[in-house]
Amino acid sequence: MASEESNPQTPETTSIKKKKYCQISDLNESKLIQNLIFPPYLPHDNGLVNIYQNVQSDTTFAREKILNVMIESLRVLLNSPFEVFWSHVIYDKTFDRFISTYLRYKRRPFDPLIHLAISPLFRQEEDIELSKLVLLIIIRMSRFKDNDENRFLRQEWAEMIYENFIFDTPKLFNISSIFAPHNASIVRNIFLNILDAKPDYWEDLKTSFETSSVVLAQLHEKHHRSKTKDAQVIGVERIEDTILFLWDSISTLYSFLECFPESWFICHTSNLYKSLAYVYEIVIPFLLEKLNEIFISNNKSNENEKENNENNENVNNNNNSRE
Repeated sequence: MASEESNPQTPETTSIKKKKYCQISDLNESKLIQNLIFPPYLPHDNGLVNIYQNVQSDTTFAREKILNVMIESLRVLLNSPFEVFWSHVIYDKTFDRFISTYLRYKRRPFDPLIHLAISPLFRQEEDIELSKLVLLIIIRMSRFKDNDENRFLRQEWAEMIYENFIFDTPKLFNISSIFAPHNASIVRNIFLNILDAKPDYWEDLKTSFETSSVVLAQLHEKHHRSKTKDAQVIGVERIEDTILFLWDSISTLYSFLECFPESWFICHTSNLYKSLAYVYEIVIPFLLEKLNEIFISNNKSNENEKENNENNENVNNNNNSRE
């Protein structure tokens, strides 16, 4: 027999509570954490120094302090409540500047060290910790919910991140070039979350591939016209800049396509693969040929200078012996 204290279930007690969604309008500047500081991430924050310059200990100390501020602020933001986190993402301009500069200036795993070296005072632990926190922040930004109680409507969230440029194709390429070499599956899931929620990103991606194809094709035409020019006229700096540009562009494309194979069909339809073929078959051999010409020319100049110095020295010795 049922207990007298038990009450029969009513529609009110058995009905499932409606899910509550966070409204975009709930986000505002009043929810920003006031003591959070997000300095911009600059090239020297990579801990690289010019091999021709002395390492300044005071500069390195200042860099460590800035990195510690970045790390502490990211930790606080990462653990902040849902609406506070997204208020910072949308309304905190210093946070937006930090993320943008980090993705732009952070050294890629494939970057060559030309005229640069890692500072002997560089602390790798801080660099790794900062990189981990940035990736965790990006992961959280790529999701429309933290859990069933803290969530946006997926369509509204997708519109918000698209219209506010929280993610765009340059940022996606940068994310892949920095993080995909060691976290390919994580980066792929980030991209799937974003592109599946907002199909407009696919069209933007197509435009980016087409633009890259045009730029590489123009580079091919430009160097084709320079074939008859002397290597010294073109200049070693221009050749070096072109090689670095190609290295960065092709490595970034490879990182993106490798971790996100769903984009291969767009790459194919944009004819980007044809432009890449021209670069490998024509532009790169041309640049190497011109560099070789400069190398030979410089060697001849050094030999001539050495010979002239020896002749002058012999003349001076003969004059001294006559005296």
